[in-house]
Amino acid sequence: MRYLVEIFYSLVALPAIWIGMRLLGLWNPKMQRRLASERHALDLLASTEKLHPRIHFHAASMGELEQCVTVIEHLTNSGIALEFTVSSSSPSGYEHALRLNYITVAAYLPLDTVRGVDRFLSAARPDVIVIDRYDLWPHFIKGASDRGIPIHVINATMPSAGRSLLLRSWVRATYARVRSITAVSTHDATQLSELMRSEIQWKPDTRRDRVVLQKKNIGDQFDHLKRSGITTIVAGSTWPPDEDFLITALRELNDPTIRVIIVPHEPTEAAVSRIQGRLPSTRLSQSTSETVGHIIVDSIGKLLALYSLADAAVVGGGHGVGVHSVTEPAGYFIPIACGPRIERSNDASVLQLGLALTVVMNAKDLTEWILDVVLNTTIREIVDGELRTFILANTGASDDYAEMILRDIT
Repeated sequence: MRYLVEIFYSLVALPAIWIGMRLLGLWNPKMQRRLASERHALDLLASTEKLHPRIHFHAASMGELEQCVTVIEHLTNSGIALEFTVSSSSPSGYEHALRLNYITVAAYLPLDTVRGVDRFLSAARPDVIVIDRYDLWPHFIKGASDRGIPIHVINATMPSAGRSLLLRSWVRATYARVRSITAVSTHDATQLSELMRSEIQWKPDTRRDRVVLQKKNIGDQFDHLKRSGITTIVAGSTWPPDEDFLITALRELNDPTIRVIIVPHEPTEAAVSRIQGRLPSTRLSQSTSETVGHIIVDSIGKLLALYSLADAAVVGGGHGVGVHSVTEPAGYFIPIACGPRIERSNDASVLQLGLALTVVMNAKDLTEWILDVVLNTTIREIVDGELRTFILANTGASDDYAEMILRDIT
């Protein structure tokens, strides 16, 4: 069965995707930019002189790349001259990588064809590859493995395909080519151990290290938006269902002392305009020290710093694709609410057992959470204690990963 899946993947699925991307690129500006960026990055990788051992990090999107940042920073501070390249599968990850000043080249990972992988690896010339969470592409992994490049999977979670009886052996064959797999939780370690038929170790999420470090380095970027006598709820990585419930709850409460800062998952002009059409608000880019009322964020890369203003957080995705990271707001020791799709987030599942995280199904639940938790200073003090223990007792994995990677370099 594994070989039939491989034949279908290589000879049917990948060619269909390749054709679809090119056809879409004939009229879709977003796809046109992506294809152009792929070509540009490949040329840049090939033409950039390699002076030191090169470590390549791959992350599916911006959230996963954030998990890699503290590992890269530990490696940067190791005293060993190194180079770093980064690839991503999504625009958010690629654009975030472009903003990291210690990266030699940022790129989209090409479509997983044998030829595309060979060209990419020849251009990138990595000495070690580090992949965050689950984004392992079979031909990419095989191509790197055949070249003798060590591959490490960090913050690993069980891939969706690994749960399928049809795809399980195919996924196992891909994972078997990597040098190490380290799960992000005991639950994921158990699932991955069953998949691989061997013991898988685990370490805490490196995102916790990232949050602790970022809190120290935020500075006064958004101090002009601090307001006394106002309860601020930051709604991070929201999708339309999250925004619908939040706006309905705000109308029900009708409380001028409550301010929300909404950060759409994709802050496009259409998304920002849609929200502003329903909620009187100011765009973050136009906000000043005199701004009052609700704020809509109209650019990416601001969410973690904005949590410094929050008394509570609503994390998006839980009513659809799956909740986004709850670790960032947890690092600020504030109450969190999200939709019910939390099964793929270990942190959300753990925090739900206490008062720190509340699952809300609708606008009524969200209204009750604001009244019972967010505006209740006693409950917020309890949540603060829960989250301090949760975050601060589970840091340090980034340093461990950096040491592991350096053993393949030195």
